[in-house]
Amino acid sequence: GQDIIGEGGTDDDVFAETITLIAGGSIGQNAGTAIGVDASEAVNADADDAVIFLNADNAVTGLPLGTIDGTTITLDATDKAITDANDAAVNVIGSSLAITEAAGIGAEDDAIETNTGTLTFVNTAGVVNIDNTGPLNAASGTNNTGTDVIIVTSSPLTVPAAGITAAGDITLQATDDGGDDDHLRIDGDVESTGDGTISLRGGTDVLINAVVTSADGTV
Repeated sequence: GQDIIGEGGTDDDVFAETITLIAGGSIGQNAGTAIGVDASEAVNADADDAVIFLNADNAVTGLPLGTIDGTTITLDATDKAITDANDAAVNVIGSSLAITEAAGIGAEDDAIETNTGTLTFVNTAGVVNIDNTGPLNAASGTNNTGTDVIIVTSSPLTVPAAGITAAGDITLQATDDGGDDDHLRIDGDVESTGDGTISLRGGTDVLINAVVTSADGTV
């Protein structure tokens, strides 16, 4: 299929109230060909099981997610909030999701809904709130220097060796979906660098193979 390729950089390639990108191939492939988007209501992208790379660094109001459907998905939103723009519907569908330098991913009361197997994020302000369908591996480079991290999946949920760091509360939950494998597995350090409360919940078991600590809070 045909790809949609951007110029990279921080300029907008597409500016509208609602953006919908549909391709038979990829939609942006890397930082050099990312599609710059700026939408006030929603951004939708369907890459027919191919790569999606979107850049919202120059967006005025952040990155409001409708439905993003591909394989390897990267959302570059430096200093911008990523918000849920399609209510309870899934926002991101793909084998992996990487979010770089965002300033908020979802809200305390409104998660970004995902269906992905691997998640990485770097967040610099506000909360990270992810609600995932299916097994999830929270991969390396996952940290929030803003406030809280909330990751709920159904299920299981694995934190690998690189761990998770946040300035505030950390909630990690593998929801009981009726099977016997709904484990929360902690293979890397989980740390709140402030006075956050860390909550670990497994639908079946909680397996802790690393250090879980809060500098001035509780576990």
